[in-house]
Amino acid sequence: MTITMDEVLTLFADRDARQREIDERRAAEADRRATEADRRATEADRRATEADRRATEADRRATEADRRAAEADRRFAEVEQFIAKNFAEVDRRAEERRAEIERMEALRRAETELHMRQSKEEWERQMKVLNQQMGKLSGRLGQFVEAMIMPAVVSLFRSRGIDVHEVHPNVTAKRPQGSIEIDLLVVNDGDVIAVECKSRLNIEDVNNHLVRMSKIKTLLPTYRDKRLLGAVATMVLDDQVGRYAYTKGLYVLAQSGETVEIKNDMDFQPAYW
Repeated sequence: MTITMDEVLTLFADRDARQREIDERRAAEADRRATEADRRATEADRRATEADRRATEADRRATEADRRAAEADRRFAEVEQFIAKNFAEVDRRAEERRAEIERMEALRRAETELHMRQSKEEWERQMKVLNQQMGKLSGRLGQFVEAMIMPAVVSLFRSRGIDVHEVHPNVTAKRPQGSIEIDLLVVNDGDVIAVECKSRLNIEDVNNHLVRMSKIKTLLPTYRDKRLLGAVATMVLDDQVGRYAYTKGLYVLAQSGETVEIKNDMDFQPAYW
């Protein structure tokens, strides 16, 4: 088979083209690797710079820590110097305090002895005064219930959508299962509200009324089929006690000037027994 000159030239041209393509690919790969090397070198420089910055910051913090430690040592030395300088004064004041305590203890012992020597008549006089004060307080509570609570409860509960029309004061029940006393029962055909009245309501009063509520349908079976609600009324209301009664589902009635008002907001949801 005879190869012509043109075919020979074509073969050389193809070989040269392939060689150029290989050279170009190698050059491109070399450029890519050089670029990647530059990028890594730049990243290494950046990390080195960051390491230098952190080292500088660490040195600064160490210097600051040394300064604070030195300041603490200086202050501690000043305190030790102050204590040493004033030790005698501290000891003198402590001795004066001990003497004052002993004097107060002597006065307390003398007061106790004097109190023990009080005559029976003086004790009886004090008890009489106390009983009079308790009587006045009881009278004020009675007046509060009669003059303010009883006339107001019907309209107050009607304003909350409970159309009550009967008020029964001082309800007492005694059965084999137990006994209860209820200051006021406010009643309609479907509802009964048990109201506990106090001159100054406290948490224990609220808890006692909750126990009382749990007994009413057992000890007053007349109201077994009614919807039973609870309320507390007081002449003086502490906010904390009012909030506690509210959370237990009780209506809270309190004196406000010459009237009585329900302190529960309109979002209040009463408990039922």
